[in-house]
Amino acid sequence: MTGWEKAMKEVLALKQQLDAATKKHAAVEDRVGHLRGALKKCVRQLKQA
Repeated sequence: MTGWEKAMKEVLALKQQLDAATKKHAAVEDRVGHLRGALKKCVRQLKQA
């Protein structure tokens, strides 16, 4: 395997890792949004109590 082939293989692996991290980040952002909304609701309820 040439140096170029090794580099291309590494680039592909890094792209796959980036894609996986991007998907995980999006899922975490969705969860944060949900939790932020739930927290706001709880704070509102506490203020009314």
